[in-house]
Amino acid sequence: MGVAGAAWATVIGQVISGIWVVGFLCSKRSAIRIRKRNLLPRLNVLWDIVTLGISNFITTGAESIVNIVLNHSLKKYGALALTGFSVDGATLAITVGTIITATSSFIRQPISCCAGLVVTAFGVRDSMIDIASLQFESVQTYDMEAAFADGAEERVCEKLDEIDGIDRYLTASVHRVDLQGANKMNGVNLYSFWDTSSLPMFWDFHTGDAGVPFPGKNEAIVNSKVAEKLELAIGDTFEMKDADMRVLTVTVSGIFDNYVDNFVIISSDTFAEAFDSWKANTVLLSISQDNQETAGRLTETDEITSVTSLSATKERVDSALSCLNDIIWLIVLFSGALAFIVIFNLTNINLAERSREIATVEVLGFYPKEIESYVLRENLILSVLASFIGLPLGTLFHRIVMSMIVIDTMTFDIHVTAVSYILAVVCTVLFAVMVNQVMKRQLSKIPMAESLKAVG
Repeated sequence: MGVAGAAWATVIGQVISGIWVVGFLCSKRSAIRIRKRNLLPRLNVLWDIVTLGISNFITTGAESIVNIVLNHSLKKYGALALTGFSVDGATLAITVGTIITATSSFIRQPISCCAGLVVTAFGVRDSMIDIASLQFESVQTYDMEAAFADGAEERVCEKLDEIDGIDRYLTASVHRVDLQGANKMNGVNLYSFWDTSSLPMFWDFHTGDAGVPFPGKNEAIVNSKVAEKLELAIGDTFEMKDADMRVLTVTVSGIFDNYVDNFVIISSDTFAEAFDSWKANTVLLSISQDNQETAGRLTETDEITSVTSLSATKERVDSALSCLNDIIWLIVLFSGALAFIVIFNLTNINLAERSREIATVEVLGFYPKEIESYVLRENLILSVLASFIGLPLGTLFHRIVMSMIVIDTMTFDIHVTAVSYILAVVCTVLFAVMVNQVMKRQLSKIPMAESLKAVG
């Protein structure tokens, strides 16, 4: 019966187990028996049950709601094809699923871990949400790519000179190659250039603040994800194989920062040595007019086979990653709610154990505000201390979570902003303040007669 049979077997097993347990609890063999008179609800008992079980309820509910949001996001953003690479539903599911799995155990921990979890959640957002801006504003600084047939470079350049709004352009030879180093990577973009003097106006090759020089003959520069995947360092060699199974071996002369897709950059001389003569088949464009209008005019040119707008690609990447905002805010919300319940339960226990002490203070003539300050100020002090303890824990856990999120076509800028640390402390203290406001009512209900019992 396959999956249906397994489902029926599970249901039948659960029903039989339930009947057996209820039957045993109703029998004389059980030390604690189910009796009709005990089935009537009592509010004081229900309140105790709720206060003890609400933490688990919030934790489980948080995971369920996050999964609901994830499924909704996958329905909306799944099968999203991006130029040169793809972020499909499976990739997005693995990415967000990793965040959920990694944080679910963390969310069950004490109050200091509330601040740590907020740091983790905001740190994941800081590291992932802006990679499209980093890629298309600080690495690939041009606006469009137009592909054309080999040998049509001269005619295409003549057409480009006639189109208004194109500030500058640079021809390149672009191919997809498979790489072989310590590991293997397929479908990597190979860019080679004849005119390297104009290249800095279109690409900014850098590692941190240091520039990466253009490679010489039989050399290549690769982005950091390629270097990580193939276990390459400067001076190492690796092989490239094109669609015609021609092989080129090059030496790594530099590794540059890159966030979206994977690239290998070589000179036209290096390309011609293994792949015959160098011929341009792509032009990079920097434009000053409306992208859509320019793209329309380019597509009217017979020699141009396709046009790619980098701004449109940026929007699609941003759209694919925007669902992370929902996940992050849900994690923050439920970690805060859990912190609220933890502080609430601990404060309840504290008041129960110190009821006679508090009643005695009331008898001695302390005003309500003074008693509240005397008893509840501890919550704020301990919450602030716990939040600062949670900050380094959050930083460590953020690193662990980001190391678990591996997407071959994306590299994340792993960092946590100062604002995220501040928000973590503020959120933790805010929930402590909210608990204090609720517990003021509990303080007012403590009878002064308790102090007389203590004296007696």
